[in-house]
Amino acid sequence: MQQRKSKFLAAVLALLFGTFGAHRFYLGETKIGFFYVFLFIMTRAMFPLTSLLGIFDFFRIMTMGQSEFDRRYNQHIPIGQQRTRRSNQRNPYQRQRTKVEPVRAPKAKKSFRPKVNPYKKTALKRYEEYDTEEAVKELHKALEIEPNNKEYLFKLACAYSQLEQTEKSIQYLDLAIKNGYKDVDKINTIEDLAYLRISPVFAQFVENQYSLKQTPKLSAPKQNLLDDDVILSQLNKLVELKKRGLLSEAEYAKEKKKLLNK
Repeated sequence: MQQRKSKFLAAVLALLFGTFGAHRFYLGETKIGFFYVFLFIMTRAMFPLTSLLGIFDFFRIMTMGQSEFDRRYNQHIPIGQQRTRRSNQRNPYQRQRTKVEPVRAPKAKKSFRPKVNPYKKTALKRYEEYDTEEAVKELHKALEIEPNNKEYLFKLACAYSQLEQTEKSIQYLDLAIKNGYKDVDKINTIEDLAYLRISPVFAQFVENQYSLKQTPKLSAPKQNLLDDDVILSQLNKLVELKKRGLLSEAEYAKEKKKLLNK
């Protein structure tokens, strides 16, 4: 079985014994090797030309790629075994490590991030620049995307207070509290709500436990109310007038309430 030719050994033979064609014999080029011997005998009296050829072959072999060297001189060895000897000279632990696939950490799942409201930044910027009317417009646009955002609702309450629109200010303050705004100290001290706080509606708001509408107290039902013939007849008249279109729904409800509260 033929052995694998070594590129390094061939280069050394070419450098040291290239005059006699030793590297050619090693590489299996016997005809060229004999030619080197013949050429040496013919030129030794003047100058051994084969010495220059040996040096030339040394540089040619050293600059030749390993794959090219194997293609030329190791064709008799299967491709899968051409580099076996060289790889066996490496550190066995290193070869073992190359076989072990690195353990990769599982990719972290991308957490869902809600989109940033595009009007938030411009609304706050307008508000800080005291451009209150434009801030109100931007805050309304922001609320169209996040209708229950307590911060936007509170900012609107402050903005309307600065615009001296008490009714709208108290409405948005009520909505902000209903949606989770709980900073009562800020409501009572922030300068932006100063105009709202001096209005009577704010005092009623505070009295109602920071709520716009007071919870109505339920009174005890009147006993035998429907037994009164007079009230029944009046209720029937109201129903008849409503059917004829002489009373609107609001008028009907108002008159009915008056009768039941007598």
